[in-house]
Amino acid sequence: MSGAASDIESGNMLAKQLSYLSPAQSAGIVMGARVPIMLTSRSDPEASRLASCTLAILVSQHTPSKYVR
Repeated sequence: MSGAASDIESGNMLAKQLSYLSPAQSAGIVMGARVPIMLTSRSDPEASRLASCTLAILVSQHTPSKYVR
């Protein structure tokens, strides 16, 4: 499942609720910069940190379509 939030505080609340109330795995990156910024928490398990790394690599290697502005 993917989720999008309007600001970082809302995204933090969404991620915490998903992790506490369900067996959801998380991966966090901040979009909009020249490169993706990984967003992890000190309490994140190793799997979530690895997922954030993987997602950041995939986003950084993505070539946008010439039809999308």
